Amino acid sequence: IDLAEAITPDLEITAPGTVILDISRTPRRKLFLLEESDIPNAEVWHVRAPTPDLARFAVLHEECQGGLLDPRWFSSLPLSLITAWSTETANDLLPLLKLWGLRTLGDFMNLPRQDLADRLGSSAAELQDILQGKTCRLLRLHRPPISLGQSFDFEDPVHLTEPLLFTAKRLLHTLCSRVEANYQAVSKLDITLLLESEKIHRTIRLPEPLSDPVQLLRPLHTYLENLHLPSPVTGLDL
Repeated sequence: IDLAEAITPDLEITAPGTVILDISRTPRRKLFLLEESDIPNAEVWHVRAPTPDLARFAVLHEECQGGLLDPRWFSSLPLSLITAWSTETANDLLPLLKLWGLRTLGDFMNLPRQDLADRLGSSAAELQDILQGKTCRLLRLHRPPISLGQSFDFEDPVHLTEPLLFTAKRLLHTLCSRVEANYQAVSKLDITLLLESEKIHRTIRLPEPLSDPVQLLRPLHTYLENLHLPSPVTGLDL
């Protein structure tokens, strides 16, 4: 969720371990965060698709990872992926569909819709509409409490400026997504470095309000590069 919020405030927590992002208004430069994700003991799978539910289906299949979903080969994915839509519905449909000889999503999508609705019910017809991209629902947007404070605790104490800047950059992306979602801008930055021996606090006042993480990183970069640390850094508050 933290990784998603760094990319866009328009996201849905769809299931444990699954989030859907609306990136229609997201600058392409922010999408690099998906490639540089470093969540401990986890692997991030991601896929882009024309609708939220198509993305939800495709992200569960390893061959789709990291790409833009092409409907022409989406139909070749295994039929078992319908469990991503509704486990209960899938448990009712899958045994019968396999008995009919269906093996891929394309096999299911090619069934006559009216016959499908008559024999298996409206939920089966709705599922077919989703797979054919005829349905594009709105996201159930996740709206966390408004807080611009961002924190990060390092697993191992940091001695160098480079990892501090990398972490500050990630925190700024999340901060700016929340700022922009509320039509605000940043006029000052409060940064606190938690050291093994003490805390160092600094307020950086900006010449004008900003909401661009690249511009906000510049004064932080200058401050951190000229800072002489008496001991390693264990945490960062922004």
